[in-house]
Amino acid sequence: MKAKDIFNLRRFWKYFASDIRTCTRNYGISLLAISLLSLTTTYIISIALNLIGDKEWQGPGIEIRSIVFIAAILLIVITMPAKCYGKLTDKQYGSLWLMLPASRLEKFISMVIMTVTVFPLAGMILYLGLDTLICAIDPTCGNNIIAGVAGIRLDLIHSELQAELLAEGMSQQSVEAVSQLTNPLMYIGEFAGTILPFLLGAIFFRKGKIVMTFISIFAFGMVLSMIAPPIIIIACKDIIMEIGETGDVNLLLESMVIQHLALLNFIVNAIGNIAMLTAIYFRIKTLKH
Repeated sequence: MKAKDIFNLRRFWKYFASDIRTCTRNYGISLLAISLLSLTTTYIISIALNLIGDKEWQGPGIEIRSIVFIAAILLIVITMPAKCYGKLTDKQYGSLWLMLPASRLEKFISMVIMTVTVFPLAGMILYLGLDTLICAIDPTCGNNIIAGVAGIRLDLIHSELQAELLAEGMSQQSVEAVSQLTNPLMYIGEFAGTILPFLLGAIFFRKGKIVMTFISIFAFGMVLSMIAPPIIIIACKDIIMEIGETGDVNLLLESMVIQHLALLNFIVNAIGNIAMLTAIYFRIKTLKH
């Protein structure tokens, strides 16, 4: 098989444009509703409650709007794959999709980009755009989310956190290990890892796609919770015993695993995401009606 039969850039872009149009028809209204109505409803309810309780006009603060923002993006992540690609398991729709003039690799790449990037990003832009507009019109809301995030000095947070931990008696190595947890780059892999199971569930299960995906995630988590703790205990047995004898938590924070927590987190996320991508690709490759 020639390389151009597997992936052709011009053909891919044509299919990708078609995929955007199809997903917009299937999920566009839902995207608008989740992104815009969630914030609008929060704003109206907050104003109403403040008028009834405190007798004053007060918009929702940045904390409430940020929580609703996270909830809205999670809802998009959960529902979008099933709405856009769930019909691939139907005989008629799935057969027509298989006959589209694009290779399965091109369809796979388009599907992943749409699910992991395009629609979550579109939801973020819509929500944050409306949030900025509302805060510009109503000053009682305070800063918009974009301005609030831009105003955060991560370097200052790191330095203040490190100073507090050092003052409490932690060693420099322990402080550096803990400060890794405040780095937002650590959690990019988790975002993709949250989306991909729902994409796999959308093209794998024939009915109850979202519910069955949640059940599968729960079952996998139960199995992992039974397997992982004994392994961790065996691997860290010496350190745990030493901490029990001395009561010095720095011994754990200075261990090789914790010191390289960011790298370990990246490796675990990469393995999980690659496994999910592989499963999605082979599900597409073996999809037949």
